[in-house]
Amino acid sequence: MYRPRHRSHRLLTEKRVLLIDCCQATREIRASVLRNYGIEVKEAEDLSIARFLWTPYVYDLVMLDVRRYSSEETREFYEQVKGATPVSSSPS
Repeated sequence: MYRPRHRSHRLLTEKRVLLIDCCQATREIRASVLRNYGIEVKEAEDLSIARFLWTPYVYDLVMLDVRRYSSEETREFYEQVKGATPVSSSPS
């Protein structure tokens, strides 16, 4: 079935998302939905892979299912990401 793309979909093209989810089925479904909107998705099965894939200023969004990790693990990853890309200093 053909469904024309809405104008707002253009706003999402060329966006990059780092998707972290240890459950392969939900990770693949989420990635598929995002890709349907023209978003580039890098998938990570766990936080160690996400740390390897993480590069400052590459991703527009990092998605992490925090329910699947300890609060200490998520806080540590959050601090790593936040420390690498401070809000006040974005590239020109």
